[in-house]
Amino acid sequence: MAASISDNDLEKLQGKRASVYAVRQALIVVAQSGRGLMGTDPDSFHSILAPAVDDATLGAALLGALSSSRFLQLEEAKQFLHESRDKRWDSWTDTLIQATGFRSKQKLFERMAQCSVTAQNGTITFSPTVKRRGAAWEGLGKEFESSIDQASSPNAIGRALGEALMRCLPEVVRRPVAGV
Repeated sequence: MAASISDNDLEKLQGKRASVYAVRQALIVVAQSGRGLMGTDPDSFHSILAPAVDDATLGAALLGALSSSRFLQLEEAKQFLHESRDKRWDSWTDTLIQATGFRSKQKLFERMAQCSVTAQNGTITFSPTVKRRGAAWEGLGKEFESSIDQASSPNAIGRALGEALMRCLPEVVRRPVAGV
């Protein structure tokens, strides 16, 4: 008989999650919430930033998204991840289209970089992805991941996030080099 995992243990395993999207016109930081399976949660936290935002502001936005990431109870997760997901996603992408000036969802996602972020056990891990088609993403693999201590300054966290995003689509994400 398999042992069941408690909500507390599952929440610790899940950690806090966020996604960061980048297009030439903006950097978009959004909380991820769920119960094992995660979903974009812009109602919990999102920030749309200029692409030339300083590292401290980017790091602070990421920390805000991670702190707003929610572990959902079973019934809430069913509603959030299944029943209202499409409506929430359509509303979220409409917000992004307005903020970035793209004319369609297809154009919005065409040259978009995305980085998944997990905060767990005092460490923030950045997992760059590559877009395969539509809004579908695939991880680049463990060798492309990077991490930083969660107690680091917002400036250091923002710099680490910028470096991780550049692994996705370097021609889309151009971050200033520190000290230049």
